[in-house]
Amino acid sequence: MKLYKIADIGKIVSGSTPKTGIDSYWNGNIPWVTPKEISALDTPYLNNTERKITEEGYKSCSTYLLPKGSILFSSRAPIGLVAIANIEVCTNQGFKSVILNKGFYPLYIYYILKYNSDRLQSLGVGTTFLELSKLRFEQFEIPIPDYSDQIKIATVLSKAEALIRRRKESIDLLDEFLKSTFLKMFGDPVRNEKGWKKKTLEELVAKDCPLTYGIVQPGDDYPNGVPIVRPMDLTNEDISLKGLKLIDPEISEKFKRTILAGNEILLCVRGTTGVISLATDELVGCNVTRGITPIWFSEDACKLFMFYLLKSTSIQNEISKKTYGSALRQINLSDIRKLELINPPNKLQRKFEDIAKRARLLKTQFQSSLADSEKLYASLSQRAFKGELDLSSFILVEEEEYFPATNDRTEEWHFNQPKTLSVYRKEEDKRKDNKTNRKTTEKNNLAHVEKQDWTRTSFTNIAEIVRMRFWNINLNRSFYFSAEMLYKHLQQTFGDTITYFTTKELLMKPSLQERETFKAFVENALNDERFPIRFEQLFYNADEENFNLEITEADFDLLEKESKQMRSGIYFKIK
Repeated sequence: MKLYKIADIGKIVSGSTPKTGIDSYWNGNIPWVTPKEISALDTPYLNNTERKITEEGYKSCSTYLLPKGSILFSSRAPIGLVAIANIEVCTNQGFKSVILNKGFYPLYIYYILKYNSDRLQSLGVGTTFLELSKLRFEQFEIPIPDYSDQIKIATVLSKAEALIRRRKESIDLLDEFLKSTFLKMFGDPVRNEKGWKKKTLEELVAKDCPLTYGIVQPGDDYPNGVPIVRPMDLTNEDISLKGLKLIDPEISEKFKRTILAGNEILLCVRGTTGVISLATDELVGCNVTRGITPIWFSEDACKLFMFYLLKSTSIQNEISKKTYGSALRQINLSDIRKLELINPPNKLQRKFEDIAKRARLLKTQFQSSLADSEKLYASLSQRAFKGELDLSSFILVEEEEYFPATNDRTEEWHFNQPKTLSVYRKEEDKRKDNKTNRKTTEKNNLAHVEKQDWTRTSFTNIAEIVRMRFWNINLNRSFYFSAEMLYKHLQQTFGDTITYFTTKELLMKPSLQERETFKAFVENALNDERFPIRFEQLFYNADEENFNLEITEADFDLLEKESKQMRSGIYFKIK
């Protein structure tokens, strides 16, 4: 590897913004991007922009039309966001973009700049906000190997990053699965079209649950003190001890009614009202602050049913209606106590709770796998950019192969095909029984297909691509497929132009166009009767093998690399 200054790998240009008050400068056909849009990307590539400028707007300022393949690097607000322009695009003044010279692979430069983002951030100066100057950016040195090794390293990191993305998608789809299952079983809890009996929250909680808030003034940090949960800690469904503030035990003792016994529902009543989490067993003896009300129920009530009921969109809207204040949003405890909730038969609640427990267990496994994948990505990055990654046996191919999760434990990756997991093979493949030949045939069939742009393809056309892959014409029924299988297949046609945002990203950035995403395609296929393709979703338990999981041979090759736990999850079939 050789160290290069960024000035030596390409031409560095800045951007600019046409005056926003002049209508003739905007809504043209020249893509124009800001750092905010780069922060929302889920892949290395920028394929479209929220705003476009006119030729008049372009000529009115000093922005620059960057060619496809340029590196977009944000130099302020914040420093360190990176993307590859997959289109010709202009930027605002928050970028130092690089038009690469010949011999430098864009995806490698993307990853090496992303890897060094913290170091580049430390070079920023300024009082109102930090900004990285062009001079400092130009002089920054990065290690770059020869061109073929740039491609190899970028391919390895791209596959590791794609695995992380798929794990995140699996987690997000599990959440969506529980939401849709809840609505299917119980209907909308406010409209109550199924006519369930209703009770107030105070009627449903345990007799010893006071529905009150916690410590008003927790005081300063206290070494080896009592952990307390604050509204800012309610970021995940389950709250553990990690990162909790410690306070004086004497202060906690003055608020005995909110000392946790573990397994309570924690409801935020101040600030981000309505946010809820579950207290894990390890929170026994902890306490909560003024902004949180602990909720627990009698043994007859199903905690997970109540958790997802309170978390439902309709109930969250009811809480929002009762919330008041501008600087500090809050809701009265009297309104919380009188909150009307549906109370379906206990047997049905327990049926949902069983489903939720399985899904949450699988989610925990996915999260563990995600953490392992993120560690793998970090390790690969570090070794690659230090020149310690062995690339001698790496063969460059046009089509990317599936990159399985690294398993550093002792269990076998491969498994005997279970009785209820069946794979359909064409007659000629049965005769040859040659897996290598079958893969080569499929790969060659795809080799001539030019990648299409997801954002410019109608859902009707995408639906036809899905149907061609997952509908068994000979048997006139659908194969089963997971979100990962579907995403992998669509990537063969659309590459990295497929857009995907997590629920959290969509909430934080309302401007993102959810209707154009992979997730939106799946949700419409599940819920919209007028959609050009309809899916049915089922939960497959690999331990119980609860139904015959008939999948395509290519997907079997993907699935057999997974452990038994990771084969469990949500599968779809075409209706």
